[in-house]
Amino acid sequence: MNNYLILGTGLSALAAARLLHKKGLQGRASTLKPPSKEEQSEFAKVSCPIVVGPQDSRLLDNIDVIIPSPGIPLNIPLLQTAREQGIAIISEIDLALEFYSGVTIGVTGTNGKSTTVTMLEHILKGIGKDCLAGGNLGRPPSEILAADESPKILALELSSYQLEATEKLAAAVSIFTSFSADHLERHKTLEGYFNAKWRLAHQTNSGGIIILSESVLEALLSFNSEIPKVHKIYAFVSKYPKGLPPGIEPILVDHERCQLSVEGETVPLAESFSIHDNLNLASCLLATRHLFPNQSLDQACLIAQNYRKLAHRFETVCHRSNQIVINDSKSTNVESTLVALKSMKQPCYLLLGGKDKGAPYQEILQLKDHIFKVITFGEAGAMISSQLKSLNPISYKSLKNALVGLSKLFHENPAPILFSPACSSFDEFLNFEERGLYFSKEIQRLIN
Repeated sequence: MNNYLILGTGLSALAAARLLHKKGLQGRASTLKPPSKEEQSEFAKVSCPIVVGPQDSRLLDNIDVIIPSPGIPLNIPLLQTAREQGIAIISEIDLALEFYSGVTIGVTGTNGKSTTVTMLEHILKGIGKDCLAGGNLGRPPSEILAADESPKILALELSSYQLEATEKLAAAVSIFTSFSADHLERHKTLEGYFNAKWRLAHQTNSGGIIILSESVLEALLSFNSEIPKVHKIYAFVSKYPKGLPPGIEPILVDHERCQLSVEGETVPLAESFSIHDNLNLASCLLATRHLFPNQSLDQACLIAQNYRKLAHRFETVCHRSNQIVINDSKSTNVESTLVALKSMKQPCYLLLGGKDKGAPYQEILQLKDHIFKVITFGEAGAMISSQLKSLNPISYKSLKNALVGLSKLFHENPAPILFSPACSSFDEFLNFEERGLYFSKEIQRLIN
């Protein structure tokens, strides 16, 4: 019987501990900082002791398998020593898949992952299929299986951090929603970031399909990455490219007619959706058709139109003085902020800031006509202001101070407000959800 060491005490670590306990396997957790009382209680419930302190080679005694949390880099000394000793290093995803025999769908990309995976779950449930969404979004798959839920289809949102240590996905469908600079503080280069994402492609079944957005296709060709042999590779394009590698089938999306054509078949999209959500829908429809060839895509599209968008993703908070206030806290990179800006119908107050992730911000200058005033905040605020100095931004040390300053400006000169930070939230908040909730509550109080 293997002995497991779990690195970390967060959501994926606890999910792994619960699944190990469920399967009668031995595990213990390691963390550098003392866990919270809640974490101590939850790990105790599954008989998983927590070792607090330096993560050195003594932790490896009698250990056969290590499960690092996604946020832990794979090049730390402890893991290097483990490799030298022949100790297996697996992800929480791989642990779950050891005990899962259903169909796996993998979804990754810089932006659009959560929307795609939950929309896919919504569609498949709507046509009567047993599907659950999990992974980086919400519930880790180990948590799902530990709770005795074993859906026939598991749709997993997968971050680059998770994919770095994952080997056994065997996905029936792999979806790449978008690609732009992100997480460079960990992956160092754009190619390194792409390579981490592209690991999903090489874990697609030979009979499966891979679906690429146009930005992913461009990155694939730019980095000359190896293309796996699978049943089909579809790539959405705005115009038919020349010289595509064999095996990649371009799909032209007609946004004016709100449809796309695949192998002679016209597939409808949703007229009420944004361009980007329709591309996510297109991926979901291709996945549905591959898994269930006889399924009517017209029906699937109708079901999709009842999909409720996730919170903190270009979410309308309120209207004040006939101006809209948008909470886009999920925007943790520049590309997602650009998408949000393009969707604004009037020049807006744009709030940018948080913890920098290593990508430049100058591309925002290309959309200066969409901006009324830039307000920056947090750890990255001064850096962003220096890169956007031609827009004369106003910088604040914290989001709290920024919202107070914004409210004064808004009362003097009302304009739409777009909270789309282009940074992670970790300088002031636990996650983008907490940041989004704070923004929504405070902005309504301040501009009332």
